[in-house]
Amino acid sequence: MSTPVASEVLKGEINKVSLKHNQDTVVKGVLPTKEDIQSERQVHDVLRSVESFQKDALAHTATDEKTVLPSADDLKTERVHHSLIQGIESFDKGKLENVETKEPRLPNAIDIEVERHANMPSPKLDEVPRVGPDFKKELEEVKLHPTLTNVKVRLPSESDLKDERSHHDFISGIAGFDKKQLTHQELTQSGTLPSADDLKTERKIHDVIEGVEHFDKKSLHHATPTEKIILPTAADIKAEREGLQ
Repeated sequence: MSTPVASEVLKGEINKVSLKHNQDTVVKGVLPTKEDIQSERQVHDVLRSVESFQKDALAHTATDEKTVLPSADDLKTERVHHSLIQGIESFDKGKLENVETKEPRLPNAIDIEVERHANMPSPKLDEVPRVGPDFKKELEEVKLHPTLTNVKVRLPSESDLKDERSHHDFISGIAGFDKKQLTHQELTQSGTLPSADDLKTERKIHDVIEGVEHFDKKSLHHATPTEKIILPTAADIKAEREGLQ
Protein backbone atom coordinates (compact mmCIF):
# COMPACT_ATOMS: atom_id res chain seq x y z
CA MET A 1 0.00 0.00 0.00
CA SER A 2 1.48 3.40 -1.10
CA THR A 3 2.11 6.19 1.39
CA PRO A 4 0.50 9.67 1.06
CA VAL A 5 3.90 11.20 0.39
CA ALA A 6 4.49 8.98 -2.63
CA SER A 7 1.10 9.84 -4.10
CA GLU A 8 1.76 13.52 -3.77
CA VAL A 9 5.10 13.14 -5.52
CA LEU A 10 3.46 11.17 -8.37
CA LYS A 11 0.83 13.88 -8.88
CA GLY A 12 3.51 16.52 -9.08
CA GLU A 13 5.38 14.59 -11.74
CA ILE A 14 2.19 14.13 -13.77
CA ASN A 15 1.37 17.84 -13.63
CA LYS A 16 4.81 18.66 -14.97
CA VAL A 17 4.14 16.66 -18.18
CA SER A 18 2.67 18.95 -20.88
CA LEU A 19 -0.03 17.12 -22.90
CA LYS A 20 -1.20 18.43 -26.29
CA HIS A 21 -4.91 18.70 -27.01
CA ASN A 22 -5.81 17.12 -30.39
CA GLN A 23 -9.11 18.35 -31.84
CA ASP A 24 -9.02 16.22 -35.05
CA THR A 25 -10.23 12.86 -33.83
CA VAL A 26 -10.08 10.15 -36.48
CA VAL A 27 -12.56 7.32 -36.09
CA LYS A 28 -10.93 4.25 -37.66
CA GLY A 29 -13.76 1.84 -37.06
CA VAL A 30 -17.36 2.97 -37.82
CA LEU A 31 -20.07 0.93 -36.18
CA PRO A 32 -22.85 -0.18 -38.57
CA THR A 33 -26.31 1.31 -38.26
CA LYS A 34 -29.56 -0.61 -37.88
CA GLU A 35 -30.30 -0.32 -41.64
CA ASP A 36 -26.82 -1.62 -42.50
CA ILE A 37 -27.31 -4.63 -40.24
CA GLN A 38 -30.72 -5.39 -41.80
CA SER A 39 -29.33 -5.14 -45.36
CA GLU A 40 -26.38 -7.38 -44.43
CA ARG A 41 -28.79 -9.92 -42.95
CA GLN A 42 -30.83 -9.88 -46.17
CA VAL A 43 -27.66 -10.40 -48.22
CA HIS A 44 -26.62 -13.19 -45.86
CA ASP A 45 -30.03 -14.87 -46.25
CA VAL A 46 -29.84 -14.61 -50.04
CA LEU A 47 -26.33 -16.10 -50.09
CA ARG A 48 -27.36 -18.89 -47.74
CA SER A 49 -30.41 -19.71 -49.92
CA VAL A 50 -28.23 -19.70 -53.04
CA GLU A 51 -25.65 -22.00 -51.43
CA SER A 52 -28.27 -24.45 -50.13
CA PHE A 53 -30.48 -24.36 -53.24
CA GLN A 54 -31.35 -27.76 -54.71
CA LYS A 55 -31.38 -28.07 -58.49
CA ASP A 56 -33.84 -30.95 -58.30
CA ALA A 57 -36.57 -28.51 -57.29
CA LEU A 58 -36.41 -26.84 -60.73
CA ALA A 59 -39.09 -27.80 -63.27
CA HIS A 60 -38.25 -28.39 -66.94
CA THR A 61 -39.53 -25.65 -69.25
CA ALA A 62 -39.46 -25.49 -73.05
CA THR A 63 -37.63 -22.51 -74.50
CA ASP A 64 -39.84 -20.38 -76.73
CA GLU A 65 -37.96 -17.98 -78.99
CA LYS A 66 -40.25 -15.03 -79.65
CA THR A 67 -37.78 -13.05 -81.71
CA VAL A 68 -35.48 -14.97 -84.06
CA LEU A 69 -32.52 -12.99 -85.35
CA PRO A 70 -31.93 -13.24 -89.13
CA SER A 71 -28.96 -15.23 -90.40
CA ALA A 72 -26.28 -14.02 -92.82
CA ASP A 73 -28.10 -15.64 -95.77
CA ASP A 74 -31.35 -13.92 -94.76
CA LEU A 75 -29.57 -10.56 -94.64
CA LYS A 76 -28.04 -11.13 -98.10
CA THR A 77 -31.43 -12.12 -99.52
CA GLU A 78 -33.08 -9.05 -98.00
CA ARG A 79 -30.38 -6.79 -99.41
CA VAL A 80 -30.78 -8.25 -102.90
CA HIS A 81 -34.56 -7.97 -102.65
CA HIS A 82 -34.29 -4.40 -101.34
CA SER A 83 -31.92 -3.38 -104.16
CA LEU A 84 -34.29 -4.97 -106.70
CA ILE A 85 -37.25 -3.03 -105.31
CA GLN A 86 -35.26 0.20 -105.35
CA GLY A 87 -34.27 -0.47 -108.97
CA ILE A 88 -37.91 -0.97 -109.94
CA GLU A 89 -39.10 2.15 -108.07
CA SER A 90 -36.33 4.40 -109.45
CA PHE A 91 -36.43 3.03 -113.00
CA ASP A 92 -36.27 5.73 -115.69
CA LYS A 93 -39.00 5.23 -118.28
CA GLY A 94 -37.11 7.49 -120.68
CA LYS A 95 -34.64 4.66 -121.34
CA LEU A 96 -37.35 2.59 -123.00
CA GLU A 97 -37.36 2.56 -126.80
CA ASN A 98 -40.51 3.06 -128.84
CA VAL A 99 -41.57 -0.14 -130.61
CA GLU A 100 -44.20 -0.23 -133.35
CA THR A 101 -46.48 -3.23 -133.41
CA LYS A 102 -46.79 -4.83 -136.84
CA GLU A 103 -49.96 -6.78 -137.47
CA PRO A 104 -50.07 -9.33 -140.32
CA ARG A 105 -52.04 -8.18 -143.36
CA LEU A 106 -55.29 -10.05 -143.83
CA PRO A 107 -56.11 -11.14 -147.37
CA ASN A 108 -58.81 -9.19 -149.23
CA ALA A 109 -61.42 -10.56 -151.65
CA ILE A 110 -59.11 -10.28 -154.67
CA ASP A 111 -56.31 -12.16 -152.91
CA ILE A 112 -58.68 -14.93 -151.92
CA GLU A 113 -59.99 -15.20 -155.49
CA VAL A 114 -56.47 -15.33 -156.94
CA GLU A 115 -55.46 -17.97 -154.43
CA ARG A 116 -58.56 -20.02 -155.25
CA HIS A 117 -57.77 -19.93 -158.97
CA ALA A 118 -54.12 -20.74 -158.28
CA ASN A 119 -55.18 -23.87 -156.42
CA MET A 120 -57.39 -24.98 -159.33
CA PRO A 121 -55.92 -27.63 -161.63
CA SER A 122 -54.72 -26.37 -165.02
CA PRO A 123 -56.76 -27.57 -168.04
CA LYS A 124 -55.34 -30.07 -170.51
CA LEU A 125 -54.23 -29.07 -173.98
CA ASP A 126 -57.15 -30.85 -175.61
CA GLU A 127 -59.62 -28.98 -173.41
CA VAL A 128 -58.37 -25.51 -174.42
CA PRO A 129 -60.75 -23.86 -176.96
CA ARG A 130 -59.18 -23.14 -180.36
CA VAL A 131 -59.56 -19.89 -182.33
CA GLY A 132 -60.82 -20.17 -185.94
CA PRO A 133 -58.87 -18.67 -188.90
CA ASP A 134 -61.67 -16.18 -189.72
CA PHE A 135 -61.56 -14.68 -186.23
CA LYS A 136 -57.78 -14.37 -186.51
CA LYS A 137 -58.07 -12.35 -189.74
CA GLU A 138 -60.63 -10.03 -188.16
CA LEU A 139 -58.29 -9.35 -185.32
CA GLU A 140 -55.45 -8.51 -187.67
CA GLU A 141 -57.62 -6.00 -189.54
CA VAL A 142 -58.55 -4.16 -186.36
CA LYS A 143 -56.33 -1.13 -185.77
CA LEU A 144 -55.53 -0.71 -182.09
CA HIS A 145 -54.41 2.53 -180.50
CA PRO A 146 -51.37 2.49 -178.24
CA THR A 147 -52.32 2.84 -174.55
CA LEU A 148 -50.34 3.04 -171.35
CA THR A 149 -50.98 0.18 -168.98
CA ASN A 150 -51.73 1.21 -165.39
CA VAL A 151 -51.62 -1.69 -162.99
CA LYS A 152 -54.15 -0.95 -160.25
CA VAL A 153 -54.20 -4.37 -158.65
CA ARG A 154 -50.85 -6.10 -158.30
CA LEU A 155 -50.97 -9.85 -158.43
CA PRO A 156 -49.29 -11.54 -155.50
CA SER A 157 -45.97 -13.28 -155.99
CA GLU A 158 -45.16 -16.85 -155.08
CA SER A 159 -43.65 -15.84 -151.73
CA ASP A 160 -46.74 -13.76 -150.90
CA LEU A 161 -48.96 -16.73 -151.63
CA LYS A 162 -46.84 -18.96 -149.39
CA ASP A 163 -47.02 -16.44 -146.54
CA GLU A 164 -50.78 -16.11 -146.91
CA ARG A 165 -51.21 -19.87 -146.98
CA SER A 166 -49.13 -20.32 -143.83
CA HIS A 167 -51.11 -17.54 -142.14
CA HIS A 168 -54.39 -19.08 -143.27
CA ASP A 169 -53.33 -22.48 -141.94
CA PHE A 170 -52.33 -20.88 -138.65
CA ILE A 171 -55.72 -19.15 -138.26
CA SER A 172 -57.64 -22.27 -139.26
CA GLY A 173 -55.58 -24.29 -136.76
CA ILE A 174 -56.53 -21.90 -133.96
CA ALA A 175 -60.21 -21.82 -135.01
CA GLY A 176 -60.49 -25.60 -135.21
CA PHE A 177 -58.34 -26.42 -132.20
CA ASP A 178 -59.73 -29.13 -129.94
CA LYS A 179 -59.58 -28.12 -126.27
CA LYS A 180 -59.76 -31.75 -125.19
CA GLN A 181 -56.16 -32.20 -126.31
CA LEU A 182 -55.00 -29.93 -123.48
CA THR A 183 -53.75 -31.54 -120.27
CA HIS A 184 -54.61 -30.18 -116.83
CA GLN A 185 -51.74 -28.42 -115.09
CA GLU A 186 -51.57 -27.39 -111.44
CA LEU A 187 -50.56 -23.77 -110.98
CA THR A 188 -47.65 -23.29 -108.58
CA GLN A 189 -46.83 -19.79 -107.46
CA SER A 190 -43.04 -19.74 -107.30
CA GLY A 191 -42.54 -16.13 -106.24
CA THR A 192 -44.94 -14.04 -104.14
CA LEU A 193 -44.62 -10.30 -104.47
CA PRO A 194 -44.27 -8.51 -101.12
CA SER A 195 -47.00 -6.18 -99.88
CA ALA A 196 -46.57 -2.53 -98.88
CA ASP A 197 -46.26 -3.46 -95.18
CA ASP A 198 -43.57 -6.06 -96.00
CA LEU A 199 -41.62 -3.43 -97.95
CA LYS A 200 -41.84 -0.97 -95.04
CA THR A 201 -40.68 -3.65 -92.57
CA GLU A 202 -37.77 -4.66 -94.84
CA ARG A 203 -36.75 -1.03 -95.21
CA LYS A 204 -36.73 -0.55 -91.44
CA ILE A 205 -34.64 -3.72 -90.96
CA HIS A 206 -32.28 -2.63 -93.72
CA ASP A 207 -31.90 0.83 -92.18
CA VAL A 208 -31.18 -0.69 -88.73
CA ILE A 209 -28.55 -3.04 -90.21
CA GLU A 210 -26.90 -0.20 -92.12
CA GLY A 211 -26.92 1.94 -88.96
CA VAL A 212 -25.19 -0.85 -86.99
CA GLU A 213 -22.63 -1.54 -89.73
CA HIS A 214 -21.76 2.12 -90.29
CA PHE A 215 -21.96 3.19 -86.62
CA ASP A 216 -19.27 5.66 -85.63
CA LYS A 217 -17.65 4.68 -82.32
CA LYS A 218 -16.25 8.18 -81.96
CA SER A 219 -19.73 9.52 -81.21
CA LEU A 220 -19.78 7.55 -77.91
CA HIS A 221 -19.02 9.49 -74.72
CA HIS A 222 -16.68 8.16 -72.04
CA ALA A 223 -18.50 7.11 -68.89
CA THR A 224 -17.00 6.08 -65.55
CA PRO A 225 -18.88 3.13 -63.95
CA THR A 226 -19.92 3.57 -60.32
CA GLU A 227 -20.75 0.59 -58.09
CA LYS A 228 -23.85 1.46 -56.05
CA ILE A 229 -24.05 -1.87 -54.19
CA ILE A 230 -20.80 -3.45 -52.98
CA LEU A 231 -21.07 -7.16 -52.30
CA PRO A 232 -19.40 -8.43 -49.11
CA THR A 233 -16.21 -10.41 -49.36
CA ALA A 234 -15.62 -13.92 -47.96
CA ALA A 235 -14.00 -12.46 -44.84
CA ASP A 236 -17.04 -10.21 -44.23
CA ILE A 237 -19.43 -13.16 -44.58
CA LYS A 238 -17.37 -15.24 -42.11
CA ALA A 239 -17.24 -12.38 -39.63
CA GLU A 240 -20.99 -11.87 -39.94
CA ARG A 241 -21.66 -15.57 -39.37
CA GLU A 242 -19.48 -15.59 -36.27
CA GLY A 243 -21.31 -12.50 -35.01
CA LEU A 244 -24.71 -14.14 -35.60
CA GLN A 245 -23.62 -17.28 -33.76
